[in-house]
Amino acid sequence: LNGSSPAPAPEPATATTGTQHVIVSGDTLWDLSVAYLGDGSRYMEIFNASSFRSGNPNLIFPGEIAIIP
Repeated sequence: LNGSSPAPAPEPATATTGTQHVIVSGDTLWDLSVAYLGDGSRYMEIFNASSFRSGNPNLIFPGEIAIIP
């Protein structure tokens, strides 16, 4: 070795891009799309970008992560 430190490990690649929002009680995808995207009717963009365990845009749970594209 020449005395130099090893190169740092690369950051792990992430499958998500955009802003992340942690769902809290009372959140709806419609309200999130109004707040982040300016149009409630764009709620499916958030749903499609996220991985909600229910698979239903009407059933999101506190603690889940919404990805805002």
